[in-house]
Amino acid sequence: MFPATCNPTESVFDAAYRCLQACAPEDKVQLTELSAKQWRDGLLSLASSGGPESIDEPGRPARPELVLPGNVPKRRLGTQAGL
Repeated sequence: MFPATCNPTESVFDAAYRCLQACAPEDKVQLTELSAKQWRDGLLSLASSGGPESIDEPGRPARPELVLPGNVPKRRLGTQAGL
């Protein structure tokens, strides 16, 4: 799936790219949280091994469930579902 630890020479840019390329929403969230922790812990550098990489398409689920707008449950900001 994805590494639980980072390469000590990994840059914040590599970590961000890895987050954006994750296809499953759960993986994308976990990678983002892991990268944020690694950044706070000083485990990611600002040094880049090369120029910026082009991201043509971010990672997406293979077949997302499509629903009509009228079939999406209503949520209000003051409710648990709306948080």
